[in-house]
Amino acid sequence: GRELPELNVGVDPRQAAKLDCAVRALRYAGYAAIQATSYRVNACAHVFAWFEGAKVRTVVVDFAFDHRERTFQWKSGRDLVWGRQRWGNLWTASTATEFRHLLLKTAGRGWVPEPLVRRLCLLIGDLGQSRAEEIACEVFGPRKGCDIVEACLEGRFAEIVPSLWRVLQRRRLMLRPWSAL
Repeated sequence: GRELPELNVGVDPRQAAKLDCAVRALRYAGYAAIQATSYRVNACAHVFAWFEGAKVRTVVVDFAFDHRERTFQWKSGRDLVWGRQRWGNLWTASTATEFRHLLLKTAGRGWVPEPLVRRLCLLIGDLGQSRAEEIACEVFGPRKGCDIVEACLEGRFAEIVPSLWRVLQRRRLMLRPWSAL
């Protein structure tokens, strides 16, 4: 089946009480919450549906109070919203936060859809290659981080994605051996 479009929302845990208000506001705006699921520690997803003419549209809104990929916590909810930017009536993650999040999410999945590759390239353009390399090196280490940005820019990122989770595991265990517990 086709994957539903997804909107990732980082939430500062101190603002958790506002989540119910946000879901109610969406309902009043014509978006019906048709499914809610707590799929891991500190995260829940809601599927919203609405009509566009005679067609029913859906989207998954993923609310996360921290960023975890598989067994590791990478960033707190507070970190996810730090540096956020106003875009119309919405807040969006900083470019650096979005880039880091998408790299981690891709590594955790082990595959990358084409629209995500294009988004990563746009983010590299916004950040500049040296800042993007700095972020990737922070996450994956100095050798692999620069390779990742180069692979994105050269159109071969999908080729290296399957190996990224092992790189993250080794790096995380080396930097924080107690996190394996």
